[in-house]
Amino acid sequence: MQGLRQISSGLSEELKKYLEAGGSICLFPDSLSDLNNFNLFLNSVNADAFTGINENSDKVSEVDLQHALFKDVFDNKPKEGRIDFPAVTKHFDQSVNSKSVRQVLMKLQGGGSFLSLYPNGKGQLYVFSVPMEPGFSNLARHAIFVPVLYRMAILTAKPLSFSNTIGSNDAILLNAAPPSGDEAFHLINKATNTDIIPSARAIASGLMVDMGNQVQVAGQYDLMKGNQLVTALSFNYDRKESEMIFYDESMIQEKIETLKLEN
Repeated sequence: MQGLRQISSGLSEELKKYLEAGGSICLFPDSLSDLNNFNLFLNSVNADAFTGINENSDKVSEVDLQHALFKDVFDNKPKEGRIDFPAVTKHFDQSVNSKSVRQVLMKLQGGGSFLSLYPNGKGQLYVFSVPMEPGFSNLARHAIFVPVLYRMAILTAKPLSFSNTIGSNDAILLNAAPPSGDEAFHLINKATNTDIIPSARAIASGLMVDMGNQVQVAGQYDLMKGNQLVTALSFNYDRKESEMIFYDESMIQEKIETLKLEN
């Protein structure tokens, strides 16, 4: 998001749902942003608030090269002083939210954050401390800009989970169109003659198909929409079924006394 001066309550709720479902959001502040309004959204997702514009020139000095965001962005691991990181004319300072789990991906020489990552729900919120507009930094013209945004998009695309555990993740996110009219999804296991009709609802990042704990038998299932195969899914029993729990000595003694055992 860039160029926004306010985040309406409706947009804020949709953004939070999108993050919760696994989406990624990249936020650039605007020089004329209503900071109080922006901070309501940032606080609601446990991110650090903007406090104002820092007029001091600065420069990115550290990059978290271990993070997947920078995979293949650099040909080789850059040595100190051997790479030209973005320069900053001025930037937004941020306060520290006590609930924040911020990860600084790009750090300024002055100690502030240039790019922060905030995990939220199943998604990720990326926050830059500079707007895209001229006069703040050379980020938009820098060689790192396009590959970093591209990696953000790539990391958002999560593969479909074909293997699922009964009772723990019976809601599955699909990249599919919802059924139309009287049509419905059917989850079919021919071996056990099982036909389950799951519920489906559209969310920001795709279609959420919820089995509602109806799957009780492990096996291979076909998710059908009419006569069309949408995807094949596998359901397995939870490994906790094999968890072994033992009596300690005092519990064994109690059982012996309760059952009046002589041996």
